[in-house]
Amino acid sequence: GDAYNGGRDYDAMSAWAKENLGPSCGAENLDLCTEEQKASIKAVSDMTLPAIDKEIEEAEAAVKSSDTELEELLKSLQAQYEAGKTKKEEVVAATSPRLTLLRSVKRNKTAASGDAKEL
Repeated sequence: GDAYNGGRDYDAMSAWAKENLGPSCGAENLDLCTEEQKASIKAVSDMTLPAIDKEIEEAEAAVKSSDTELEELLKSLQAQYEAGKTKKEEVVAATSPRLTLLRSVKRNKTAASGDAKEL
């Protein structure tokens, strides 16, 4: 059967189950197929087994290649995230002492001038 990739609520799952569980259109159940589906099945049935095997291998290779590309993208994004996080931590570490000093002096000047704001 097909993998479930739909919503996780009852209505979505129920609709998918009604459409996908139990007997469905296929070479074994032509009576459940539309005319368009029957034509597709006939076209594939007219192919030789080696031709069918070749097309299966090509489709599976395309899926595997796509999966590999996605994994590589994920690794690249993770590396970019880690580099950005490291850069932020370096900036915080480099500016923190000065920023702390500036805020301290500002609080002191504000309090000394009588313009202190209540929290």
